[in-house]
Amino acid sequence: MVTMKKTSFTIWLTLVLSIFAWMIESCKKNDVKQYNSPLTIGIPQGFPPIADNYGNYPITQEGFDLGRKLFYDGRLSSDGMVSCASCHEQYAGFVSNDHNLSHGVNNQHSTRNTPGLANLAWYSNFHWDGGVEQLEAEPLTHITLPNEMGETVENVLQKLRQDEDYRKKFKAAFGNEDINEKRMLMALTQFTLMMVSANSKYDQVKNGTNSFTAAEQ
Repeated sequence: MVTMKKTSFTIWLTLVLSIFAWMIESCKKNDVKQYNSPLTIGIPQGFPPIADNYGNYPITQEGFDLGRKLFYDGRLSSDGMVSCASCHEQYAGFVSNDHNLSHGVNNQHSTRNTPGLANLAWYSNFHWDGGVEQLEAEPLTHITLPNEMGETVENVLQKLRQDEDYRKKFKAAFGNEDINEKRMLMALTQFTLMMVSANSKYDQVKNGTNSFTAAEQ
C-alpha cells in the first residue's frame, strides 16, 4: 500500500512538473513574435519603381518595430543623449527644425542640417552630396562621427546585447537573438523605408483629385 502511494505521488509530481514546464515554454514562445508579418512598400500613383538601394530582403512588422526602437534610442550615441530622432525630428517631418546645423554629442554641432527621410525607397543615393548609395550604410557615418553621435558600432552592439527587450526583438525580427551590425542596419532600413509621403496637395493635384488656388498655381 505504501509503495502504491509513493508510486502514485511520483506520477502526480511528474505530471505537475511537466505541465509547469510546458506552461513556462509556452509563455516564452508567446512572448516573442515570430518572423512572419510581412510589410509591403506600396507604390503610390504616379511614383516610379522603387530604387535598388537596399538588400532587397523581406520587410516585416517585427523588423520595422525593431528599427523604430533603434531610431529613437539615445544609446546609439556615446553620451546616451543623441538618437537618430534627435536630428530627424518627427514633429517636423523628420528634419532638423529651427537649426542651421544639427546638434551632436557633448554640445557639438554637425557640419550640415539634417535632410528629411520621406520616400527614401525611391532615392538612388543619400546625404547632401550623394556620397552613400546604399540605405543600409547611411547610419554608419552619423553613429561614428565625433561631432554627431560619437560612438563605435561595437560599443552600440554591446549596449544592445545587454538589453533583454532588444534580444527579444532581434529574435522576433531575425529568428534568433544574435545582435550584429548587419541586422541593426537592416532594422533601421526597414523602419525608414516605410516612411512614404504621397498625399500632399501637390500629389492630389497631380492625381486629379484636387486643384491649386490661383496663388498656389
